[in-house]
Amino acid sequence: MCPQNQSVLSGLLCSAIEATTTFVGSLAGFAVGGGGGALLAVATGGANIPAVPAEAYAGFAAGAGFGLAAGRAVTSVLFSENSGSSAGGAEPPRERTAGEIISADKRGSINRVFPEQFRDKTENEIRRLAARGDRAARTALKLLTNSRYDK
Repeated sequence: MCPQNQSVLSGLLCSAIEATTTFVGSLAGFAVGGGGGALLAVATGGANIPAVPAEAYAGFAAGAGFGLAAGRAVTSVLFSENSGSSAGGAEPPRERTAGEIISADKRGSINRVFPEQFRDKTENEIRRLAARGDRAARTALKLLTNSRYDK
């Protein structure tokens, strides 16, 4: 139930938190349910002994549910996309695509000459293609870095 698009380390940490809280909640629920059933059995002189396992399992299930809910609450705060950070430290922001750069930072006139096939690529991807000799990528890179088209 952890958010998507996380680094591997953040994803593992998020899953570990949820699994741990679910496990701890299960154990606590089992202990409370079983302990409560045992106390009730002692108080009733043993008449309630057959119900102790059922109460322990009911406590286990309730504890697992509460533990999972607590884990999800914690991970939604730690790993939400809006939090700006993750438990493993701040991750670098996602690199913008050429289309995003153009719409935010460039004048509309660039759209007439910008190679369409590079709008969904990041500047670094375009830079790598240009370094390999792709002429259209060189043009796209030159347009993105040319201050003539800046707003």
